[in-house]
Amino acid sequence: MRGVRPGWRGYFTQLARGASVVTTRGDVHFVVTEFGVAALHGRTVRERAQNLVRVAAPQFREQLCREAYEVYGLRLQA
Repeated sequence: MRGVRPGWRGYFTQLARGASVVTTRGDVHFVVTEFGVAALHGRTVRERAQNLVRVAAPQFREQLCREAYEVYGLRLQA
């Protein structure tokens, strides 16, 4: 992932082309951040994305919403 270094914090909406995925989205039930808990299991892709935006750091939320729309056509609220 570009720009990753010790102490760096950030969010990615996509993996780099050719990157391996160890866990499928169906295996993840919850994501916990310092901003809350996102319940993901059994949710639609749109619901999962919205829940993840809600627990992202505030400075990343609008960017995540823009990318969700540009890449997936999802309209989310920051």
